[in-house]
Parts: sequence; structure tokens; C-alpha cells
Amino acid sequence: MRELGFSASVGRFLDGAEWAKLGNPSESDRDEGVVCWTWGRLGEEYKLYLSEMREDATGRAIYPSEDSQSDVRGIFGRPEVARHDGRSLNDLDETWFEDVQEVLHKTYGFDAYRKFRAYGQAALNWAKTFRRKDSGLDGRAWWLLAEKRRRTKTEVEKKVERDKALLKKKAAFKVEHLGMALDRHERYCASRTGNERVSPGVRWGFWWDALTGHRRGSGTWVALEDVQFQDPRGEPGWGLATWQPDILKTHDPFAFRFRRSAYTSCDAACAIGAQQTSALAYSARPSGSSPPVSPLRATSPSPVRP
Repeated sequence: MRELGFSASVGRFLDGAEWAKLGNPSESDRDEGVVCWTWGRLGEEYKLYLSEMREDATGRAIYPSEDSQSDVRGIFGRPEVARHDGRSLNDLDETWFEDVQEVLHKTYGFDAYRKFRAYGQAALNWAKTFRRKDSGLDGRAWWLLAEKRRRTKTEVEKKVERDKALLKKKAAFKVEHLGMALDRHERYCASRTGNERVSPGVRWGFWWDALTGHRRGSGTWVALEDVQFQDPRGEPGWGLATWQPDILKTHDPFAFRFRRSAYTSCDAACAIGAQQTSALAYSARPSGSSPPVSPLRATSPSPVRP
């Protein structure tokens, strides 16, 4: 195929596994002066890529994720991985990848292996697809051939026990328990005075997380300029808060209608936010950033009656 001049296009007709099996080009096939990235350079370039705003294959905007960047820093920074930073990517192969997977699994557990495989392969795929000339990854995609791993018998048994315990806790937790937790928290807040008092923003965040089951703190952050105390499309007394896509995991704008009389802590947080930062009135957009998404284009759920 190479002799016929099809080397640049043959990958279009092969799936990932078949393309990975193709041999590395000989040294004579490489352009003179091309230097391949090291494993450490790959990690740095990929972390820089994740820190910037980008788009997916459909053209949809992807905002930088602090969690993803933290995961990548953590997995590339593990001693078992970082000790290979000086090695050239074209000196590595699937056996090396499998060896690193194995030592991470045995040392830190299944999740460490899974993150290394996911982010390691993602970084290599990105370099080969978008930075082929710069990275020097012009050979076979050997990382796609690395064998997968499964949880050990002991790990599976422990996971089964954890799942059972979690299901039991969920089944035992009732609405009255949620009310008890909120009541205890409010009594605790009322007992704090002076510099030790609990801010309205913290109270708002606790109620929001408790009533919605929101698992990420970003759900309690909304810019004050994105809060309308009178919903232009709603009844009197109903407000509208819009969360911008850059602070939500789904990267979708989200609008929530609230009744001011029911959310006294929300009112207090907004009043404070007019003068200083709070958990609710949080300036989610830096100055000079893109204009806010109009609530008219956001998904607005039905009002929640108090």
C-alpha cells in the first residue's frame, strides 16, 4: 500500500484496531529532523489543550473542566507514570502500556487503571489526530492494542458489598429524614452569632443541594446578573435564575423559576450579593466574557410550589 502511494489515506478504510496493527514506518520513511514528543511532553501538551475552550465533532462548545484537568494532572503525575516522562513516544508500545496499567491497578486499585487507560489513550489519540507532525506519532496506534483489565475477585466482592450498602441506605432514607436534616441545620445556623454565623449563601446552597439532589457544587453558583426577581413570562412573585453553560457539567444553559416568598435565604443571599460575593450571587462570568445566554432559550422546568 505504501509503495502505491496510499499511506496517507489507507486509515480511512480501516477501523481503529486494524489501523493499530499496521507496522511503524522505517527510519527512511520519516522526514529528516522530525523529533518525536516524549511521554512527559505529551502530558503537558494535553493538559494545555484541556485548559482551553474547544469544540466537539458537531461544533458544540466544550468549556474547560477543572475536574478533568485535575484527573489528568493526577494520573500523569503518579510516580509509576511520571518516571517515563523522558521516553520518546515512538519507543513505547502496547506492552509498555499494559505494564503501566498493571502496576497502577495493583498499587492504587481499579479506578487508577481505568483513569490511566482513558486519559492516556485520549491524549495519544488527540496527538496523533490533531498534532501528528508536531508529536511525531506517524506510526501505528499501538495504544489501541493494549489489553483491558477487569476487577479482581476481591475487588468485585467489595464492590458488591458497597452496592448493597448504598441501596440499603437509599431505601431507608425517607422524606422525613430530609426534613429533620434541614431543621437541624437551620437550628444550628440560628445558634451562630458574630463572625461565626452562617451566611445566607451557605444556607441557600444546603437547601438547594438537599431538595434537588444536585451532586455538584456548581449548581449553587449563579451570577447575580442572571437572576431576575420577576420572571418576564411568569406570574407576579415568581423569579427566574439562569445558570450559564460554562459552569454546568452538561454545558447546557439551565433556568429555574423560584417563588421569592418561599426562598427567604435566596432573597437574603441576593441582597448581600449586591454588595459582595455570596454562594448564590456569584460572578460566574469573568469581565469581558461572552454575553449571558438568554433565559428564553434555556430549559425552564415547571414551577415548584412551596
